Amino acid sequence: MHKHSSHFTEPRPLSGCDALSMADIHGLCFPDAWTEELFFDCFTKPEWDGVFGFGIEQSPELIKPPHPVSTQSTSSLLAGFILGRTTYETNDILTFAVNPAYQGIGIGRTLLTTYLSAVSCACLLEVATSNTAAIHLYNTFGFEIIASRRDYYDSPDPAMRDAYVMGRRGMLSKS
Repeated sequence: MHKHSSHFTEPRPLSGCDALSMADIHGLCFPDAWTEELFFDCFTKPEWDGVFGFGIEQSPELIKPPHPVSTQSTSSLLAGFILGRTTYETNDILTFAVNPAYQGIGIGRTLLTTYLSAVSCACLLEVATSNTAAIHLYNTFGFEIIASRRDYYDSPDPAMRDAYVMGRRGMLSKS
Protein backbone atom coordinates (compact mmCIF):
# COMPACT_ATOMS: atom_id res chain seq x y z
CA MET A 1 0.00 0.00 0.00
CA HIS A 2 1.11 3.51 -0.64
CA LYS A 3 -0.14 6.18 1.73
CA HIS A 4 -0.83 5.42 5.38
CA SER A 5 0.25 1.77 5.03
CA SER A 6 1.17 1.58 8.71
CA HIS A 7 -2.50 2.13 9.52
CA PHE A 8 -3.53 -1.15 7.91
CA THR A 9 -2.68 -4.82 8.22
CA GLU A 10 -1.27 -7.04 5.52
CA PRO A 11 -3.97 -8.85 3.50
CA ARG A 12 -5.35 -11.94 5.23
CA PRO A 13 -7.68 -14.74 4.10
CA LEU A 14 -11.40 -14.13 4.65
CA SER A 15 -13.87 -16.46 6.34
CA GLY A 16 -17.54 -16.57 7.26
CA CYS A 17 -16.66 -14.61 10.41
CA ASP A 18 -16.13 -11.58 8.16
CA ALA A 19 -19.63 -11.71 6.65
CA LEU A 20 -21.07 -8.77 8.62
CA SER A 21 -18.10 -6.51 7.91
CA MET A 22 -18.14 -7.43 4.22
CA ALA A 23 -21.88 -6.69 4.02
CA ASP A 24 -21.36 -3.35 5.76
CA ILE A 25 -18.65 -2.25 3.33
CA HIS A 26 -20.59 -3.58 0.34
CA GLY A 27 -23.58 -1.52 1.46
CA LEU A 28 -21.46 1.63 1.48
CA CYS A 29 -20.21 0.94 -2.05
CA PHE A 30 -23.10 -0.53 -4.03
CA PRO A 31 -26.86 0.12 -4.26
CA ASP A 32 -27.50 -3.61 -4.82
CA ALA A 33 -25.35 -4.71 -1.88
CA TRP A 34 -24.97 -8.31 -0.83
CA THR A 35 -26.40 -9.32 2.54
CA GLU A 36 -24.52 -10.69 5.52
CA GLU A 37 -26.27 -14.03 4.95
CA LEU A 38 -25.05 -14.22 1.34
CA PHE A 39 -21.46 -13.50 2.36
CA PHE A 40 -21.69 -16.12 5.11
CA ASP A 41 -23.12 -18.67 2.65
CA CYS A 42 -20.11 -18.14 0.36
CA PHE A 43 -17.92 -19.75 3.02
CA THR A 44 -20.31 -22.37 4.40
CA LYS A 45 -22.59 -23.74 1.66
CA PRO A 46 -21.43 -26.51 -0.72
CA GLU A 47 -22.86 -24.70 -3.76
CA TRP A 48 -20.24 -21.97 -3.15
CA ASP A 49 -17.31 -24.41 -3.22
CA GLY A 50 -14.12 -22.73 -4.43
CA VAL A 51 -14.83 -19.30 -2.90
CA PHE A 52 -11.90 -17.51 -1.28
CA GLY A 53 -10.79 -13.97 -0.69
CA PHE A 54 -8.63 -11.53 1.18
CA GLY A 55 -9.25 -8.57 3.43
CA ILE A 56 -7.25 -5.70 4.83
CA GLU A 57 -8.05 -4.41 8.30
CA GLN A 58 -7.51 -1.10 9.99
CA SER A 59 -4.92 -1.21 12.76
CA PRO A 60 -7.24 -0.65 15.73
CA GLU A 61 -4.62 1.09 17.87
CA LEU A 62 -3.75 3.61 15.16
CA ILE A 63 -6.92 4.67 13.40
CA LYS A 64 -10.64 5.06 13.80
CA PRO A 65 -12.75 5.08 10.63
CA PRO A 66 -14.00 8.55 9.67
CA HIS A 67 -17.29 6.93 8.65
CA PRO A 68 -18.29 4.03 10.91
CA VAL A 69 -18.72 0.83 8.94
CA SER A 70 -21.43 -0.43 11.29
CA THR A 71 -22.50 -0.04 14.86
CA GLN A 72 -22.94 -3.83 15.01
CA SER A 73 -19.61 -4.78 13.44
CA THR A 74 -17.13 -5.22 16.27
CA SER A 75 -15.40 -8.48 15.34
CA SER A 76 -13.49 -7.06 12.38
CA LEU A 77 -12.12 -3.74 11.29
CA LEU A 78 -12.13 -4.51 7.57
CA ALA A 79 -11.23 -1.57 5.39
CA GLY A 80 -11.67 -3.55 2.17
CA PHE A 81 -11.94 -7.03 0.68
CA ILE A 82 -11.90 -9.04 -2.53
CA LEU A 83 -13.86 -12.26 -3.00
CA GLY A 84 -13.67 -14.73 -5.86
CA ARG A 85 -14.21 -18.29 -6.91
CA THR A 86 -12.15 -20.77 -8.85
CA THR A 87 -14.11 -23.20 -10.99
CA TYR A 88 -12.69 -25.48 -13.64
CA GLU A 89 -10.06 -23.49 -15.53
CA THR A 90 -11.15 -19.95 -14.68
CA ASN A 91 -11.40 -17.70 -11.69
CA ASP A 92 -14.20 -15.18 -11.26
CA ILE A 93 -13.81 -12.13 -9.06
CA LEU A 94 -17.26 -12.07 -7.49
CA THR A 95 -17.04 -8.77 -5.65
CA PHE A 96 -14.42 -6.28 -4.56
CA ALA A 97 -15.00 -3.30 -2.27
CA VAL A 98 -13.05 -0.77 -0.23
CA ASN A 99 -14.75 1.40 2.37
CA PRO A 100 -15.14 4.82 0.67
CA ALA A 101 -13.32 6.43 3.61
CA TYR A 102 -10.17 4.52 2.59
CA GLN A 103 -10.35 4.61 -1.20
CA GLY A 104 -7.48 6.09 -3.13
CA ILE A 105 -4.66 5.05 -0.76
CA GLY A 106 -3.67 1.73 -2.33
CA ILE A 107 -5.88 -0.75 -0.47
CA GLY A 108 -7.63 -1.92 -3.65
CA ARG A 109 -4.34 -2.28 -5.51
CA THR A 110 -2.87 -4.32 -2.63
CA LEU A 111 -5.92 -6.58 -2.44
CA LEU A 112 -5.95 -7.18 -6.19
CA THR A 113 -2.21 -7.93 -6.21
CA THR A 114 -2.63 -10.45 -3.39
CA TYR A 115 -5.65 -12.06 -5.02
CA LEU A 116 -4.05 -12.43 -8.46
CA SER A 117 -0.91 -13.93 -6.94
CA ALA A 118 -3.12 -16.70 -5.49
CA VAL A 119 -4.66 -17.75 -8.84
CA SER A 120 -2.93 -19.49 -11.71
CA CYS A 121 -5.72 -19.49 -14.26
CA ALA A 122 -7.55 -16.97 -16.41
CA CYS A 123 -9.54 -14.45 -14.41
CA LEU A 124 -12.88 -12.81 -15.23
CA LEU A 125 -14.94 -10.07 -13.60
CA GLU A 126 -17.84 -7.72 -14.24
CA VAL A 127 -17.60 -3.99 -13.57
CA ALA A 128 -20.11 -1.18 -14.06
CA THR A 129 -19.37 0.62 -17.31
CA SER A 130 -19.45 3.91 -15.41
CA ASN A 131 -16.90 2.81 -12.78
CA THR A 132 -13.91 4.40 -14.50
CA ALA A 133 -11.62 4.16 -11.46
CA ALA A 134 -12.12 0.38 -11.20
CA ILE A 135 -11.77 -0.08 -14.97
CA HIS A 136 -8.47 1.82 -14.88
CA LEU A 137 -7.24 -0.32 -11.97
CA TYR A 138 -8.15 -3.53 -13.79
CA ASN A 139 -6.45 -2.30 -17.00
CA THR A 140 -3.21 -1.71 -15.08
CA PHE A 141 -3.32 -5.38 -14.03
CA GLY A 142 -3.73 -6.63 -17.59
CA PHE A 143 -7.52 -6.99 -17.72
CA GLU A 144 -9.22 -6.20 -21.03
CA ILE A 145 -12.86 -5.62 -21.89
CA ILE A 146 -14.11 -8.74 -23.66
CA ALA A 147 -17.90 -8.21 -23.60
CA SER A 148 -20.67 -6.05 -22.19
CA ARG A 149 -23.91 -6.84 -20.40
CA ARG A 150 -26.94 -4.56 -20.49
CA ASP A 151 -28.91 -4.18 -17.25
CA TYR A 152 -26.51 -6.49 -15.41
CA TYR A 153 -26.80 -4.65 -12.10
CA ASP A 154 -30.07 -3.99 -10.27
CA SER A 155 -29.39 -0.31 -9.65
CA PRO A 156 -31.79 2.62 -9.45
CA ASP A 157 -29.13 4.67 -11.28
CA PRO A 158 -29.31 3.89 -15.03
CA ALA A 159 -25.60 4.74 -15.36
CA MET A 160 -24.78 1.91 -12.94
CA ARG A 161 -26.79 -0.87 -14.63
CA ASP A 162 -24.61 -1.90 -17.55
CA ALA A 163 -21.41 -3.90 -17.06
CA TYR A 164 -18.28 -4.79 -18.89
CA VAL A 165 -16.94 -8.32 -18.68
CA MET A 166 -13.18 -8.02 -18.29
CA GLY A 167 -10.68 -10.84 -18.57
CA ARG A 168 -7.05 -11.50 -17.81
CA ARG A 169 -5.01 -14.47 -18.94
CA GLY A 170 -3.68 -16.71 -16.20
CA MET A 171 -0.11 -16.49 -15.04
CA LEU A 172 0.63 -20.22 -15.20
CA SER A 173 3.86 -21.29 -13.58
CA LYS A 174 6.36 -23.03 -15.84
CA SER A 175 7.45 -26.41 -14.55
